[in-house]
Order: sequence, then structure tokens, then C-alpha cells
Amino acid sequence: MSANDDDDNSDHLDLPTAEDAASTGAAADSADWDERLKGLPRLLRYAMLIVDGADHVEERLIAEVEELCPQLSHNLAWAKGRSLEGAMALAAELDRRAVAHSEPALRSLADSVRLVSLPTPRDDEHFQQHRRVAKALVKAFQLNSLIVEQKVRCDLERFTYGWAALQACTHFVPKKFSAAMNASLVGHRTAEHRISAAKAALRLQFREENDRRKQREADRTEAVERQAAPILEVIPDHHLVVARLSENEMKSPKLKEIIGPLKDVVNVALPLVQAPALYEARNTLLFEFPYASEVVDFALADLVGRETVHLRPLLIVGEPGGGKSRFARRLGEVLGVAVWRSDASRSDSASFGGTDRRW
Repeated sequence: MSANDDDDNSDHLDLPTAEDAASTGAAADSADWDERLKGLPRLLRYAMLIVDGADHVEERLIAEVEELCPQLSHNLAWAKGRSLEGAMALAAELDRRAVAHSEPALRSLADSVRLVSLPTPRDDEHFQQHRRVAKALVKAFQLNSLIVEQKVRCDLERFTYGWAALQACTHFVPKKFSAAMNASLVGHRTAEHRISAAKAALRLQFREENDRRKQREADRTEAVERQAAPILEVIPDHHLVVARLSENEMKSPKLKEIIGPLKDVVNVALPLVQAPALYEARNTLLFEFPYASEVVDFALADLVGRETVHLRPLLIVGEPGGGKSRFARRLGEVLGVAVWRSDASRSDSASFGGTDRRW
């Protein structure tokens, strides 16, 4: 075996064959096919693969060229070397064959090769190549922008117009990145303020809707409270609302019979009884009950310093016939308040505090 044979074998071992690249690309397309990209033109599909950071993008393209142009020497050379010169030569050959054989699919293949291979422009070199891809991208996007889902449409718009503006924006993009990688970056920068404005508008709309919702809830709460609140808002001094009912409760059929006789005092501020001069009340009661001075003073103690009559519950204990009931009645009469008596001595007719005789 000669030295040259050894070199040839070494090269054969180190470099992947075109068949390997085509096989890898075909396998990647078969395994990673995305339903979102189905139906897209080839150029837009490869743009989305780059945006998504898909694996084996060049291998996929090599496999497609191999399928349409089997054993094409330019494709074999690009598959082995992956050089820019090899890619441009392959694109030119695909363009030539597209015209010679009237196969438009080869033209889209040529533009796709340029798309994945062109570097970020730094001067006029490859200007025409960048421009041609830009025109093809814009045309394809305009014709297909309505047939893909919104997320894909946004990504394609960003990439397409980012590529178109790449020539004028090379001063702020990384030099080491390819044109395709930087196109997405430029597209994002060109739409950055528009996106921020849209987000701000959405936030403002959300806040306004939230404020309106809170206001509606507050209005409903206020309406409910207003409906449930008593009719009388301001209660004069020395007055008291005994019964408070809402408008709905006043109209309730269940309460109609009960409210009927009392409707004149419902939601009405009733005057409280003015407390008499305590010395006069004490003298009157002591004249009638001289033996009960301690009881008289105990009962009247609640009225010291008060302008209106208000007594705590009072329980009087004593032997039958000691004058307990009469004292209670006279206490109310002397103070100017009505006395209502309920005789609880007989259980068969007892009724007390609004309850039936089972009290």
C-alpha cells in the first residue's frame, strides 16, 4: 500500500460522505417534522427551522437537493466541505438547472441554500445574493401570511423583515453569527418598540377593565346595601328606630300580615320618653311604698345622668301580696312609660314575649 493510498483512506475516514449528510437530513425531517410548518414554502420552512434552532438544518437541505438532483457534484462538494464558496456554487447550479429544465422547485432550493449559508453582510460582497433572498422571503411571506398560526406568522414576519433590514443594521449584530441568525435578532429590534407599545396598551386595557369591573362590583354592593339599609338615614336626638326593614322586606308576602298594623312605626324614628326629675319620682314612689325605699332607689339608679328613660331588666322577688306587680306598674306610670302585663301564672293561657304557650 502506498503513502498516497494511506492519505486517501485517512481522508475517507475523517470526512462524512454526501450520502451520510443526506441520510442524516432525511432522518431529521422524518423525526422532527412539525405540523405548524406543513404547507409552508420551502424557503419559509427553513427560516422557521433556523428560528426554532432545529438540528441538522444543512443536512435537511442536502437531502432535499439529493432527492431532486441525485449525485449532483456541487451538492456532494458542499456536503463535504460546507464552505461558502461551495454553497454559492451549488445555488448557482440549481438556478441554472431551474431555467434549463423549467423546474421552479430548484430555484427555491437555491434560495434556501443561500439562506442557510450566507454570512452577515459586512461590505458589498454577496450583496446581490442577500437581496435576492430578501425579495424571495418577502414575497413568500406576503403570499402565505394568512395560512399559518399566529405564533409562526409573528416569527416569520420578524425573520423576513429582519433579513431585509440586515444590510443597514450590521453595526449592532454579532459578527460571528450567520445572516440567518442575525436576521431574527434584527427583526426583533425593529419591532421592539411596537411590541412594547402593544404590551403597554394591553396592560392599560386590562387595568381599565379591572377598574370598571371593580366599580361595577362596588356599585352593586352599594345598591344592595342601600336597598337593605333603613329608609331613615338621620336619626334625631332622643329618638330610636325600633324596626328596620328594606323595601324588599316591606313587600314580602310572608311579612305582610305582621307589618300591616305596624307599618306606621317601621323605619320611623320614635321619640324616647324624657326622664322626669328623679327626686319627684322618688318622692312619689316612697309615699306609696314607704317600706320599699331600697327597691325604689335601686330601680331609679339607672336613670342618674340620663335624659331619657332606660332601665335594665329588673327582677322583683317577694311573698305573694307584697305589692310587686303594683310597684312595677306604678314605676312605669311615674316615669311616663307604658306598661304591658302578661300573666304567666296559668300555663294553659300563657303567652310571653310574642311566643306561644309552650314558652
